[in-house]
Amino acid sequence: MDEWTVVTVIVVLTGLVVSLVKPLIHLNGTLTRLTEAVKVLERELAAFSGRNSEAHLRLWKKSEEHDARLLRCERQFSESRQKNDPPGRPGGSARFLYFCPKYFSTKSMCSTRNSRPRR
Repeated sequence: MDEWTVVTVIVVLTGLVVSLVKPLIHLNGTLTRLTEAVKVLERELAAFSGRNSEAHLRLWKKSEEHDARLLRCERQFSESRQKNDPPGRPGGSARFLYFCPKYFSTKSMCSTRNSRPRR
């Protein structure tokens, strides 16, 4: 082997090492950035889950309030039908089918005067 062959082998081996080490260093940096990004996402997801649980509790509480309001409305409706239905008409009067208690403020849903809605 002469000197130039040894130099050529050393240059080729150095090029091989550089061509392998450079992508590995780049890959290592990328993995580090991805690990940090995943940690941030995990923290944000944990915070979101906490807020989501609170929102669900508020929704369930509101749903229970609506259930109680609906029960009161149904109770008032049945009491009103029992008081105002003439005897002999088991089906009840049609004007009370659209009964709505006064605590509902939406006029388009029902009338507060216990009358039929306009058509």
